[in-house]
This record gives sequence, structure tokens and C-alpha cells, in this order.
Amino acid sequence: CQLGWFSQQSCIAVAELVEKLPELQHVDLSFNFLNSAEAMRVLGQSLERHEAIQTLLLSAASGGGRQELAYNNTGTATVSFHPMQLMFESLAFNVSLKELDLSSCGLGPDCWFVLEDAIATHPALEVLHVQQNPVGEVGFRSIARALARPEKFAPENKLAKADLGHTSGAAIPEELGALVFQYADPTGTYHDVDLSTPYGRAFLRSLCRRADISKVPQSTAFREIKFNNVKPKGEWC
Repeated sequence: CQLGWFSQQSCIAVAELVEKLPELQHVDLSFNFLNSAEAMRVLGQSLERHEAIQTLLLSAASGGGRQELAYNNTGTATVSFHPMQLMFESLAFNVSLKELDLSSCGLGPDCWFVLEDAIATHPALEVLHVQQNPVGEVGFRSIARALARPEKFAPENKLAKADLGHTSGAAIPEELGALVFQYADPTGTYHDVDLSTPYGRAFLRSLCRRADISKVPQSTAFREIKFNNVKPKGEWC
């Protein structure tokens, strides 16, 4: 249908329509142009509230790559990210989706980390189509963790299959620097965790989850915390 070729308003309208069809089980938006943050945010909100959708096909539906910008409190752009990451965050609140096709969407390593965080406790997702994306080592690790996550850490996780055909290598985006999650031993000093981005929020949630798994109180796990280089007053959790 080439939705979004001339304007993202058609994509937003279709994304809104999903929520208004409560019995809808299969959605195929493949080979369209859902390239804006707003379209992906609205689609994510529809997924959050929908309890019947089982299949979501988005093959080649958002191949524009990294184009959305995050801004700091002075209005300066700090980092770009793939708009589909906003939809990934909403998947954490969906309860029905069983199959997700993300093939040929230009999704880099940071995107898969955000998705890993979102589906860590997803109660239904079983099949993930990853092929023809620049997954990279960090992305492969995220997918592997999602597939092999121990039941005692994520008893609700049902992911059993990920199609990795024709994926390629890619490095973590340069603007994210050394901010790569080390699951085995995440201890360290982390600078510039940008919570205005999906990746930054997923990174912080992953640290909190790792502390919970290790049964370490978050007030003990996190020390010398500063927001915008200012140390907050009182206890942080």
C-alpha cells in the first residue's frame, strides 16, 4: 500500500485503528514506510492495550535506520535512534503477541538490546524473525539471551525461535560509546546514560533487573548517582 510514502499521517491512522479492532489477531504492515517516531509510538500504544493480536508482520516496514533524535534539557540533540525502538518498549505491556516479523528493517545492535529488555518477561511471544538486519555482536548476544534466559530469572518468557538468516555484522553506534551491557558482570562506572532514549532506559532497567536477580537491594547496587552531574538528595531506587 506504500503507507507513509508521502506522509506519516496514514501510518498513524492505521496504527490507531489497530486498537479500535479488539478482535483483530493478525496485522501485516510489511513493505510500507512507518519511519516516524509518532507512528511507532502510536502503534506501540495500540499493542499495549490490545489483548488479541497474535501476529505482527513488519518486514521492510521501517528501513530508514537511525533518524529520530533525543534532546537534552538545553534542547541540544544528543543521539539518534531507530524509531522502531519506541514500539519495542511498548511490547513489554502486551500479553498476546506470539509472532513478530522484523526482517529487513535496518535494525542495528542497540535495537535488539531494547527489544531484549522488552520481551524479557513477555508471556506469549514465541517466534521472532530477525533476518536481513545489521544485528552485530551486541545484537546477537541480546537475541541469544532472550532465547536462553533461565526460567528462574524470567519464568514468563516463551521465546523459542529466532530466524537469523542473512543477518550482518555491525558495531554499537559510536554515540553510545562504551555503554554496552555486560550480563555476566555488569559492575562498573557508567557515564552518560541518556534516559531520553529507549536504549538508555533499557540499559537502566537491565541493571535494575540484574540487581534483583542477584538479590542486591538497588539502594546498595547503585552508588554515586548523579542526574545531569547533580547528585540527588535522599535515597534513590
